[in-house]
Amino acid sequence: MPPLPGSANGGQGKRVMAALKVKEHPRKTYIGKVTRGFDFLGYAFSPEGLGVSVRSVGQLAAHVTRLYEQKADKGRLGDYVQRWCQWWEGASSRSGNGLTFTS
Repeated sequence: MPPLPGSANGGQGKRVMAALKVKEHPRKTYIGKVTRGFDFLGYAFSPEGLGVSVRSVGQLAAHVTRLYEQKADKGRLGDYVQRWCQWWEGASSRSGNGLTFTS
């Protein structure tokens, strides 16, 4: 497949997306060098390894704050945080290198 015009990386990322029949969102997607790292599904991928994206941590904090403001009981708050931590730990055990927070 020939490189697509306007691609900084010679079209490789766009070729992969075309093969998968997915389209980039005009406001949310940037196709660049993987060595710069990227966020996907709440995780931050970088040459240093797998981490939790800053946005994901921010969303956790916002949701816990919302629950608190809605006067959720400690059990509900604890359950939410526990499920989030299980998601984080599950990915950490699958990656084999542990998760880190990235900026």
